[in-house]
Amino acid sequence: MKEYRFNVKKEDLLYQYLESYKQDENCKTYMSCMNKILLEHQEMKEKLSNKNYLIEKIKQDLKDEYDVIWRARSYGIDRNIQILLEAMNSLLIAQNIPPTTTDKEKSVALLAGQTVVSDRLTHLRVQAMSKKNKRRNKINE
Repeated sequence: MKEYRFNVKKEDLLYQYLESYKQDENCKTYMSCMNKILLEHQEMKEKLSNKNYLIEKIKQDLKDEYDVIWRARSYGIDRNIQILLEAMNSLLIAQNIPPTTTDKEKSVALLAGQTVVSDRLTHLRVQAMSKKNKRRNKINE
């Protein structure tokens, strides 16, 4: 096999990167550093060219991001909705109110309620994201 030599100055970015990599990875020679870097590059290139890997990575990231929010809200929301449905059903029966849908008419109270609920859900999402970021920062430290 034919051998090649490269001349690298200490001021070059390549030299600086190899030097730091050599210290971080405990490599004995610059050639072993280059071999490791090239193997890592090849592995990453294969992973990135694999569409399924990218899809799974994105899917997992989104699941991690939203899973906390859905779990926290789903139990309380389901319970609260069931209680509300029971209360509204009793009220409608007691008042003998004819059925009306929100497609036809929305009350001021309903519009205000929608705004409040939207604000609460936004607040919950911000809290969940900040907790997740704190956890990530602790892991990265």
